[in-house]
Amino acid sequence: MARMSVRCLIQGNNFSPSKAEKIAGVIFSDMNEPGAIGNAGRYRGIAIPYGSATLESVVSDNQLDNLDALLNKLKCSIVKFREAGADDVTLHCDVFYEDQCNIEFSAAQITCLSKMEIAVTISCYKCCNQEHD
Repeated sequence: MARMSVRCLIQGNNFSPSKAEKIAGVIFSDMNEPGAIGNAGRYRGIAIPYGSATLESVVSDNQLDNLDALLNKLKCSIVKFREAGADDVTLHCDVFYEDQCNIEFSAAQITCLSKMEIAVTISCYKCCNQEHD
């Protein structure tokens, strides 16, 4: 049995997450404006040279519903994100599994991602139970 968590990372040298939230009507779970002082990592204590934001969608325990909900949000917002300076959009999938890790995307989901020119990363984590986030 496997569980999948999905989120979308949106970035750009001139990307303004606050502008994107306003024009797209979304709320990001995490964001930083270009030039903001970093709190961690390689930009800790210095200006971050790009803007970034994370868009998440959790609508149910059904992981495919969550992916479809996120893709629907992106379909409605991707043009506005790019207007706000986004030039790198990546869908991140974290998969937590017990015995075997199989991941399936529908043809419609793959087509949707391709049309929006969104890259996909998949990370798989072996775990002992399904209580991971």
